[in-house]
Amino acid sequence: MRALRVQQVQTMPRIAMHKLGLYTTADARQRRAIVKNQKRPREFSSMRYFDAREAMIDHLLDGETDPSALFLVIEYLASGYLGSTWASQNAALCIEALSHFLKWQDYTPWRRMKLARGPESPPPVDLCGVWVDVGPDIILRGENRNGRPIVGALKLHLSKTQPLDAESGQNIAALLHHYASSTLARPGETASAGRCMVWDVFSGTLHSAPKANLTRLHVMEACCEEIAFRWPAA
Repeated sequence: MRALRVQQVQTMPRIAMHKLGLYTTADARQRRAIVKNQKRPREFSSMRYFDAREAMIDHLLDGETDPSALFLVIEYLASGYLGSTWASQNAALCIEALSHFLKWQDYTPWRRMKLARGPESPPPVDLCGVWVDVGPDIILRGENRNGRPIVGALKLHLSKTQPLDAESGQNIAALLHHYASSTLARPGETASAGRCMVWDVFSGTLHSAPKANLTRLHVMEACCEEIAFRWPAA
Protein backbone atom coordinates (compact mmCIF):
# COMPACT_ATOMS: atom_id res chain seq x y z
CA MET A 1 0.00 0.00 0.00
CA ARG A 2 1.40 3.36 -1.04
CA ALA A 3 1.93 5.83 1.78
CA LEU A 4 -0.14 8.99 1.64
CA ARG A 5 1.78 12.18 0.93
CA VAL A 6 1.51 14.92 3.50
CA GLN A 7 1.16 18.27 1.81
CA GLN A 8 3.50 20.96 3.05
CA VAL A 9 1.75 23.85 4.79
CA GLN A 10 3.41 27.15 5.61
CA THR A 11 2.05 28.14 9.00
CA MET A 12 3.52 31.65 8.89
CA PRO A 13 2.72 34.01 5.99
CA ARG A 14 5.48 33.65 3.40
CA ILE A 15 5.56 34.50 -0.29
CA ALA A 16 8.06 34.55 -3.15
CA MET A 17 8.91 38.03 -4.37
CA HIS A 18 7.66 37.44 -7.92
CA LYS A 19 4.35 36.15 -6.56
CA LEU A 20 4.01 39.29 -4.46
CA GLY A 21 4.64 41.35 -7.58
CA LEU A 22 1.90 39.46 -9.42
CA TYR A 23 -0.37 39.87 -6.39
CA THR A 24 -0.14 43.67 -6.63
CA THR A 25 -1.92 43.68 -10.00
CA ALA A 26 -4.12 40.58 -9.63
CA ASP A 27 -7.90 40.53 -9.30
CA ALA A 28 -9.64 39.17 -6.18
CA ARG A 29 -9.88 35.58 -7.47
CA GLN A 30 -6.23 35.52 -8.51
CA ARG A 31 -5.13 36.98 -5.17
CA ARG A 32 -6.97 34.25 -3.29
CA ALA A 33 -5.30 31.60 -5.47
CA ILE A 34 -1.82 33.10 -4.94
CA VAL A 35 -2.21 33.02 -1.15
CA LYS A 36 -3.55 29.47 -1.22
CA ASN A 37 -0.70 28.23 -3.42
CA GLN A 38 1.95 29.97 -1.31
CA LYS A 39 0.53 28.52 1.89
CA ARG A 40 0.37 25.03 0.36
CA PRO A 41 3.18 24.98 -2.21
CA ARG A 42 3.10 22.25 -4.83
CA GLU A 43 5.71 19.53 -4.74
CA PHE A 44 8.80 20.34 -6.87
CA SER A 45 7.56 23.88 -7.57
CA SER A 46 10.77 25.35 -6.15
CA MET A 47 12.81 23.23 -8.59
CA ARG A 48 11.02 24.47 -11.69
CA TYR A 49 13.50 26.05 -14.15
CA PHE A 50 16.43 25.28 -11.81
CA ASP A 51 18.79 24.08 -14.57
CA ALA A 52 17.93 27.00 -16.82
CA ARG A 53 18.38 29.56 -14.04
CA GLU A 54 21.77 28.14 -13.03
CA ALA A 55 22.98 28.12 -16.64
CA MET A 56 21.86 31.73 -17.13
CA ILE A 57 23.59 32.89 -13.95
CA ASP A 58 26.82 31.11 -14.90
CA HIS A 59 26.68 32.68 -18.36
CA LEU A 60 26.23 36.18 -16.95
CA LEU A 61 29.06 35.69 -14.46
CA ASP A 62 31.32 34.47 -17.28
CA GLY A 63 30.86 37.75 -19.11
CA GLU A 64 28.34 36.62 -21.74
CA THR A 65 31.06 36.10 -24.33
CA ASP A 66 30.63 32.43 -25.23
CA PRO A 67 27.19 30.76 -25.40
CA SER A 68 28.63 27.28 -25.92
CA ALA A 69 28.00 26.27 -22.29
CA LEU A 70 24.32 27.18 -22.71
CA PHE A 71 24.07 24.98 -25.80
CA LEU A 72 25.62 22.10 -23.85
CA VAL A 73 22.91 22.49 -21.19
CA ILE A 74 20.23 22.53 -23.88
CA GLU A 75 21.75 19.39 -25.44
CA TYR A 76 21.73 17.62 -22.08
CA LEU A 77 18.14 18.61 -21.35
CA ALA A 78 17.06 17.43 -24.79
CA SER A 79 18.73 14.05 -24.37
CA GLY A 80 15.60 12.53 -22.83
CA TYR A 81 17.41 10.60 -20.10
CA LEU A 82 15.83 12.53 -17.24
CA GLY A 83 13.62 9.97 -15.51
CA SER A 84 10.16 11.15 -14.52
CA THR A 85 7.44 12.81 -16.57
CA TRP A 86 7.82 15.95 -14.45
CA ALA A 87 11.56 16.06 -15.21
CA SER A 88 10.91 15.74 -18.94
CA GLN A 89 8.27 18.49 -18.88
CA ASN A 90 10.54 20.72 -16.85
CA ALA A 91 13.41 20.06 -19.27
CA ALA A 92 11.24 21.25 -22.16
CA LEU A 93 10.42 24.46 -20.26
CA CYS A 94 14.10 25.01 -19.43
CA ILE A 95 15.07 24.60 -23.09
CA GLU A 96 12.44 27.13 -24.11
CA ALA A 97 13.59 29.56 -21.41
CA LEU A 98 17.22 29.26 -22.50
CA SER A 99 16.22 29.86 -26.11
CA HIS A 100 14.50 33.10 -25.10
CA PHE A 101 17.48 34.04 -22.94
CA LEU A 102 19.85 33.68 -25.90
CA LYS A 103 17.52 35.74 -28.08
CA TRP A 104 17.33 38.76 -25.77
CA GLN A 105 20.94 39.21 -24.66
CA ASP A 106 21.03 42.79 -25.95
CA TYR A 107 19.54 43.84 -22.59
CA THR A 108 22.77 44.11 -20.62
CA PRO A 109 23.02 47.49 -18.83
CA TRP A 110 25.30 45.84 -16.26
CA ARG A 111 28.30 45.36 -18.59
CA ARG A 112 30.46 47.91 -16.75
CA MET A 113 29.70 46.45 -13.34
CA LYS A 114 31.21 43.57 -11.40
CA LEU A 115 28.83 40.65 -11.08
CA ALA A 116 28.65 38.13 -8.26
CA ARG A 117 26.28 35.28 -7.55
CA GLY A 118 23.48 36.08 -5.14
CA PRO A 119 23.50 34.48 -1.69
CA GLU A 120 22.60 30.78 -1.72
CA SER A 121 20.12 30.85 1.17
CA PRO A 122 19.31 34.51 1.88
CA PRO A 123 17.03 35.27 4.81
CA PRO A 124 13.56 36.53 3.84
CA VAL A 125 12.53 40.14 4.25
CA ASP A 126 9.85 40.91 6.83
CA LEU A 127 7.27 43.12 5.15
CA CYS A 128 4.33 43.95 7.41
CA GLY A 129 4.24 40.51 9.01
CA VAL A 130 4.90 38.52 5.82
CA TRP A 131 8.20 36.82 5.03
CA VAL A 132 9.12 37.73 1.45
CA ASP A 133 11.74 35.60 -0.29
CA VAL A 134 13.73 38.10 -2.37
CA GLY A 135 16.85 36.11 -3.27
CA PRO A 136 18.49 38.09 -6.10
CA ASP A 137 20.27 35.91 -8.64
CA ILE A 138 23.07 38.41 -9.33
CA ILE A 139 24.63 41.15 -7.20
CA LEU A 140 26.07 44.08 -9.16
CA ARG A 141 28.71 46.52 -7.96
CA GLY A 142 30.31 49.45 -9.73
CA GLU A 143 30.39 53.24 -9.85
CA ASN A 144 27.91 55.87 -10.94
CA ARG A 145 28.72 58.74 -13.29
CA ASN A 146 30.30 60.67 -10.42
CA GLY A 147 32.59 57.80 -9.53
CA ARG A 148 30.74 56.89 -6.35
CA PRO A 149 30.27 53.21 -5.46
CA ILE A 150 26.86 51.73 -6.13
CA VAL A 151 25.23 48.33 -5.67
CA GLY A 152 22.36 46.73 -7.54
CA ALA A 153 20.67 43.38 -8.01
CA LEU A 154 19.25 41.31 -10.85
CA LYS A 155 16.42 38.79 -10.57
CA LEU A 156 15.49 36.41 -13.39
CA HIS A 157 11.75 35.92 -13.76
CA LEU A 158 11.11 32.53 -15.33
CA SER A 159 7.46 31.85 -16.02
CA LYS A 160 5.90 31.01 -19.36
CA THR A 161 2.34 31.46 -18.14
CA GLN A 162 2.72 34.42 -15.76
CA PRO A 163 4.55 37.28 -17.50
CA LEU A 164 5.14 40.52 -15.67
CA ASP A 165 3.41 43.66 -16.87
CA ALA A 166 5.06 47.05 -16.40
CA GLU A 167 3.34 47.64 -13.06
CA SER A 168 4.15 44.31 -11.40
CA GLY A 169 7.66 44.31 -12.84
CA GLN A 170 8.48 47.75 -11.45
CA ASN A 171 6.92 46.82 -8.10
CA ILE A 172 9.27 43.84 -7.83
CA ALA A 173 12.23 45.97 -8.87
CA ALA A 174 11.29 48.52 -6.21
CA LEU A 175 11.38 45.77 -3.58
CA LEU A 176 14.77 44.68 -4.93
CA HIS A 177 15.99 48.26 -4.45
CA HIS A 178 14.70 48.23 -0.88
CA TYR A 179 16.54 44.95 -0.31
CA ALA A 180 19.74 46.30 -1.85
CA SER A 181 19.55 49.43 0.33
CA SER A 182 18.85 47.60 3.59
CA THR A 183 20.84 44.38 3.12
CA LEU A 184 23.41 44.56 0.33
CA ALA A 185 24.84 48.07 0.53
CA ARG A 186 28.23 48.28 2.21
CA PRO A 187 29.47 51.38 4.05
CA GLY A 188 29.91 54.12 1.46
CA GLU A 189 27.78 52.36 -1.17
CA THR A 190 24.43 53.55 -2.47
CA ALA A 191 21.79 51.25 -3.89
CA SER A 192 21.11 52.28 -7.49
CA ALA A 193 17.45 52.14 -8.50
CA GLY A 194 18.38 51.79 -12.17
CA ARG A 195 20.57 48.79 -11.38
CA CYS A 196 17.90 46.93 -9.43
CA MET A 197 16.27 44.95 -12.21
CA VAL A 198 13.92 42.09 -12.96
CA TRP A 199 14.46 40.32 -16.28
CA ASP A 200 11.31 38.62 -17.57
CA VAL A 201 13.09 36.08 -19.75
CA PHE A 202 10.13 34.74 -21.73
CA SER A 203 8.85 38.19 -22.72
CA GLY A 204 12.34 39.64 -23.10
CA THR A 205 11.50 42.62 -20.88
CA LEU A 206 13.79 44.23 -18.34
CA HIS A 207 12.07 46.11 -15.51
CA SER A 208 14.11 48.59 -13.47
CA ALA A 209 13.16 50.25 -10.22
CA PRO A 210 11.98 53.83 -10.70
CA LYS A 211 13.87 56.52 -8.83
CA ALA A 212 10.76 57.45 -6.84
CA ASN A 213 9.74 53.99 -5.64
CA LEU A 214 8.50 54.68 -2.12
CA THR A 215 4.89 54.62 -3.31
CA ARG A 216 5.40 51.20 -4.87
CA LEU A 217 6.92 49.90 -1.66
CA HIS A 218 3.86 51.14 0.24
CA VAL A 219 1.63 49.27 -2.23
CA MET A 220 3.54 46.06 -1.54
CA GLU A 221 3.31 46.66 2.21
CA ALA A 222 -0.46 47.07 1.91
CA CYS A 223 -0.62 43.84 -0.09
CA CYS A 224 1.37 42.05 2.61
CA GLU A 225 -1.05 43.27 5.25
CA GLU A 226 -3.86 41.79 3.16
CA ILE A 227 -1.94 38.51 2.68
CA ALA A 228 -1.36 38.21 6.44
CA PHE A 229 -5.10 38.71 6.98
CA ARG A 230 -6.04 36.09 4.36
CA TRP A 231 -3.46 33.51 5.48
CA PRO A 232 -5.30 31.71 8.33
CA ALA A 233 -8.31 30.91 6.14
CA ALA A 234 -6.37 30.04 2.95
